[in-house]
Amino acid sequence: MKFLILMLLTASSMATVWQTQRDWTWQDEEDYAEWMQSSATNKDMFVSKTSKWYGISADCADASYGLRIIYSYENGLPFAIRNPSGSRGKNATISNDTNRFDRHGSDVKKVIAFINYIGLSVGTENLSYNDTYPTAISSINPGTLYTYKIKSRNGYVRHSYNIKDISAIGTFRLIYATQAIKREKLPLRDTWDKTFVNLPHGVWGFKRFIWPGYHLKKMSEYPSEWNASKEQFSLVSKQGKKFFNHVQKTLSTSTELPEDKLNRMFNGLCDEAVSRIKYVAQGVKFKESKRNKCMNYTDYDIYSTPARDKALKGAFTNLKTLLLEVDQLAGSTKFELARSIFDSQRTQSDKDDLLKLCAISYKANTSIDLGELWDRLSAGKLSSHPNDILEVRWGEKTTPKTKCKRWY
Repeated sequence: MKFLILMLLTASSMATVWQTQRDWTWQDEEDYAEWMQSSATNKDMFVSKTSKWYGISADCADASYGLRIIYSYENGLPFAIRNPSGSRGKNATISNDTNRFDRHGSDVKKVIAFINYIGLSVGTENLSYNDTYPTAISSINPGTLYTYKIKSRNGYVRHSYNIKDISAIGTFRLIYATQAIKREKLPLRDTWDKTFVNLPHGVWGFKRFIWPGYHLKKMSEYPSEWNASKEQFSLVSKQGKKFFNHVQKTLSTSTELPEDKLNRMFNGLCDEAVSRIKYVAQGVKFKESKRNKCMNYTDYDIYSTPARDKALKGAFTNLKTLLLEVDQLAGSTKFELARSIFDSQRTQSDKDDLLKLCAISYKANTSIDLGELWDRLSAGKLSSHPNDILEVRWGEKTTPKTKCKRWY
């Protein structure tokens, strides 16, 4: 159906969503990076009624396309995606040259309609396979994407992050959407130091947008200034899970002290754990609104949390690994408290202190600390299935498990 709609769109394209004033240059890419860092890109830009871009409906790939389209429009630059129908010649791409959206009136409304149309037509697969290229690690900057695809029990999970900024120590500030954010019309997620656990492979990893006019060209034909490179994939084969440490070191401009790294990773773990509260609550609320009926694939895909739970476990294991690397901090309050998370014999004092630093309050009158959450997670008690009750989702109980289909 998406292909048919796109073919109808390309057949009727005679005017423009906006007029192209000039072609992309590398200076435009550098300016795009500055725009991504600025307050012009913010978590409320699609949902605030005072925003120029209110009305954009975006999940992860939609947000990536949307940000690029907005910048292209505001600077008179062309925008195009590869036509997933496989058409060639003049119909090989879908671009701002279409007049399909003239009926929407003002230029901004046409752009919003164009973004929403693209979002309904293509997703993370098209983004990764057809519309972006792999970049050299040293060239990663704000505006670069990180896409991943992982296999789950009965299917695949895909996602796209947009790098908004890079710290002096080489960590990322990300701005992105999810399917639940799109469904619930919520602000984008804007966060520092999110744990990456899914390694680059195939067409997935650190990517940049392909300029219009280059979609059908080989990577060897790309301009040298693009710094297109598949080095990330060879590095993964050599370094494995240490790959992201290499990325951080390559991008850093200053050295992070051991105690600062410990604090950062502890706080990042806390943020990952607390963020799960909202994601799970969204699924529970939706389930109850449907009178606990089994979710179809679409709803399951929106409200299940396998990738988020994998990231949460990754944040725990990364902290555990770090404790071995910074053992010179042994005896310090933060080090001993972090170590107690992984100690099955942690004291009540440790539990109280962990709760003060990071309380995971997932239901009324119930809060657990990071140590208790690790116990449940490492024992396989947490559930990513959106049809499970709240207590099962959080591993407080292991029964009753839903009998609804696990789609992946």
